[in-house]
Amino acid sequence: MKSRIYFHIDEVARDSVVASALKKEMRKDNIEVVYGNRETSSQLTKFREFDLYIFPSIDLFQSFCKAPQSLTAPIIILPSEMIGYNLARTATKFLGSFPEQSMQWSSIVSAFCLWGPSHLRVFDELQPSWISKAHVVGSPRLAAQCSKPCMQSDGLSSLKRKPTIGFITRFSLFNDFRGRDLFTHAFESRRNYYDDGSVSPRFSGTEDKDVEDIFYREALDLRIMFDLLVALSKKDVSITIRVHPRENRLTWINFSKKIHSKITVSTWDQPFQHWLSGVTHVVGPTSTSFYDCIVSGFKPICTNALVSNRENHHVGTGDDDNPLLEFVHMPKSTEELFKLIFNEPAHKFDPMYIPKLLDILHQDTNYPDAYKSISQTRLVCLDLIEKCKKQNKTSTISYVKFNFRVQTRLFVIYIFGRIYRVLSFLRSSERFLPEQSSTFLLTRSRKWWIDSLT
Repeated sequence: MKSRIYFHIDEVARDSVVASALKKEMRKDNIEVVYGNRETSSQLTKFREFDLYIFPSIDLFQSFCKAPQSLTAPIIILPSEMIGYNLARTATKFLGSFPEQSMQWSSIVSAFCLWGPSHLRVFDELQPSWISKAHVVGSPRLAAQCSKPCMQSDGLSSLKRKPTIGFITRFSLFNDFRGRDLFTHAFESRRNYYDDGSVSPRFSGTEDKDVEDIFYREALDLRIMFDLLVALSKKDVSITIRVHPRENRLTWINFSKKIHSKITVSTWDQPFQHWLSGVTHVVGPTSTSFYDCIVSGFKPICTNALVSNRENHHVGTGDDDNPLLEFVHMPKSTEELFKLIFNEPAHKFDPMYIPKLLDILHQDTNYPDAYKSISQTRLVCLDLIEKCKKQNKTSTISYVKFNFRVQTRLFVIYIFGRIYRVLSFLRSSERFLPEQSSTFLLTRSRKWWIDSLT
């Protein structure tokens, strides 16, 4: 009997390429990987439909598994989001935003797939008894199957080519993909939002910071990006905006049209590495996507230092104190930033020859061995499935029932899709029932698209 793995894809631009690569890898062992999203995961009744389940975080697993005490199938937590060096942020992926409340879910996880050796600190310091379930597999987004070569080249030839500037956004407070307004964000982002008086995890390590610091920093970064977009749109460059998965892409599409026709917004579901292969420079505030850039061989341009007062509003779980920032461009003026784009060749460099940088990448992503991440994850899956078979904990009947429920719902989605196509003639198709981030539809064509990513 063929074994089946359920892979929950939450944010399509991040998780899909990893799911696609693992599906092809598991075929070597005649194991089927079935894609899932929030819609299909809601149909997982007793978690007995598959031989193994993969979720990107404990919080998501918890939201769909209502009876963890009766669960028999193994669970793997495999983050696809770049989580970097920050201990508090990394811990939320494996232990939950509120570890005590998530204990009955995190305690039954069979394997935690970590990106780098530094992430072992989560278990060394917070859950040492679970260290045997922690496996350093490397960042799956840096796996060989998930990468594409970048545009940059060595030498002065890059100066002769029109620069293609990629802006990365990170403004989910002001541009929430779910449409939550600033009023709601201000209330829910407070330091003491929770009724029990506990401090929100995002403020860990800080004593004097609150929601106003988060708002100030994001508003400042957004204003800087607006200024740069307007200024660069007047120069001989191509501009593309990479919208954060938790932002409303339609806002950026409409906004870019108002500034200049040369500004384009990248395809919303495109994996970051695929987008990165088409740009010569990356500009934006601090982001864990800087790991992707550096591993791909070039330095991103960080806008943090353009206004000196920004550092006074640093919140504990942010990325502003990431040691990786020592190896990115950090201009202190717009003139200096423009010089990096127009007066210096966008040459590639090799992190392997910079010992301190190599150590950071190794600790956080298992670079350079991260290219084997999917293969290492496969080994973890095989081990758990073999143990599951020995205990006879599979259920073909449950899978058939699950598949029937999913296909029924997809049929309903198909009918509404036909209605959508008719209504698209009456309204802008981009404004009517748009798919965004984790709200994507897992139709047959979407599954084919995911398959084609690797």
